[in-house]
Amino acid sequence: MSEIVTEYLSFDKLDGELKLVFDYWLSLRGDRLGPRWREFDLMKIPAKKIPFTIITDIINKEEGLMKYRFVGTDFYRVHGIELTGKNPLDVPPEELGKKLNQELLDIVREQKPTYSIHHLREIRRLHILQHVLRLPLSDDGKEVTHILSVVDYIEDKKELEDYLSAPPNAES
Repeated sequence: MSEIVTEYLSFDKLDGELKLVFDYWLSLRGDRLGPRWREFDLMKIPAKKIPFTIITDIINKEEGLMKYRFVGTDFYRVHGIELTGKNPLDVPPEELGKKLNQELLDIVREQKPTYSIHHLREIRRLHILQHVLRLPLSDDGKEVTHILSVVDYIEDKKELEDYLSAPPNAES
């Protein structure tokens, strides 16, 4: 049995392309909650990160309704399904979808960016799966209306694909 554990990190630990994305977001944000969606130009982030980028629309904050507006091509390869237009709860396996949904709702509630490492914990070992940068966007300056997520895979993507394609509750 395995579980996904999120470890939150300080933004001063950011480096490489994720730092470039964060710096661009900061330059647009100023003293606001986040830049407006129409201000944010995906073409200004490193091109190699576009396949690892997701834009989530917040449809109804009170009901926790969200949908993916844009999902980079690498997520199709990893998850085996097209996620554009879907809800985070649609991400397989179910435990991952629930975890992602909660992390996005936390950003909506707390109105702050996050930088984290997702770990896959198994009985005998720990695998780092990915670094995740999540940045709130706000069209009205008061509420999070969109979330930009950019992922940096650390381990072999094949290992992640094998994990995601395993039947629920499969033993390691």
